[in-house]
Amino acid sequence: MAARLRREALQAEMNEALATQGTLRVLPDLTGGRTVVNRNAPEQTVSAIFRESESYYLIGFEAARDPHAGAFRSIDVKVARRDVQVSTRRRYLPPAASEATSSAPASVRRGVAPDDAVNGLLPDATRPLTMAVAAFASPDGGDAIVSASVDVSGFVYDTASSIPLDVSVSAVDQAGRSVASARQTSTIPGPRPASNTGVPIHLPTHLVLPPGDYEVRVAVTDTTTDTMASVFSQIVVPAFASERLALSDIAIERPASAAASVPAAPTTERSFARTDQVQALLQISQGTERTDSLQPASLRVRIIDTHDVAERDQSIVLAPDQFGTNRTATSRLTLPVQNLAPGEYLLRVEAAIGERTAARLVRFAVR
Repeated sequence: MAARLRREALQAEMNEALATQGTLRVLPDLTGGRTVVNRNAPEQTVSAIFRESESYYLIGFEAARDPHAGAFRSIDVKVARRDVQVSTRRRYLPPAASEATSSAPASVRRGVAPDDAVNGLLPDATRPLTMAVAAFASPDGGDAIVSASVDVSGFVYDTASSIPLDVSVSAVDQAGRSVASARQTSTIPGPRPASNTGVPIHLPTHLVLPPGDYEVRVAVTDTTTDTMASVFSQIVVPAFASERLALSDIAIERPASAAASVPAAPTTERSFARTDQVQALLQISQGTERTDSLQPASLRVRIIDTHDVAERDQSIVLAPDQFGTNRTATSRLTLPVQNLAPGEYLLRVEAAIGERTAARLVRFAVR
């Protein structure tokens, strides 16, 4: 009798554990991930997860006006190759016509605190936001400056009025802890010409962060209508102070767009007309707090098209005296968009000091 009761208690405990594990699978299943449970050696699956994450595309589309708005519609994605896996929602609910045609922010979600927006699991897409982030060596040494540029043009619904914005920015480490945060106010000036509708409006901000992996989170609130949206982006901050060779992220910028307190104000734009003036900024550091001798550095700059053909392949040598400011050199590279055919490109910059190498890359398009 006692043995039977123990077996029943054990079975009940196992059933409860399995039921609890079932909720762990929900988010991975919805996002194309995987759940590793009930294994004595879960670390053996880590390498496979990294391989799956090395190459992927996140694709979105803007749905056309739907005559059946208000009813669920199915989503079917087909790929003309067999060696890929596609994860997508199976259906979505188009907004009703009254919601889709309203330009005023009356239908958007209100009353969400900025702190809740930057501490949530997912960003708030009430208004469309895009963000570009880049880590740079600080002019004073020590921790890095992480520069962020947020396109807030999605908050423009009225070209006649100024729009006051409250901006909250936070950096979260891999354990989910907030490491640094800041708040600022800004204003989208008005009135604005109607022809400027859809033109990016970049709002710069920054944080000071130690080396590590972070998620930078920005929440923007229109204080007039209490409309709020947020955007998240991953970044790895190098150890600029101690590394013998450390590179900043590549910041794509328009000439003379940098703010005085931040090394660069990266634009979120990645598609450019052939008449645009575009620069790529990169910092090369030899350890801002090191005391060993400075060495010459070499850069290889390549612009590669979708056929893996190098449209530009250039070598640059940086002499030791170019690292005189805080043991850091800054290289501004002109993107020759006027000489490139319309299409997608990859900018790859490789740096070397002796046997040490590092690389950074960024995608862009010419239209």
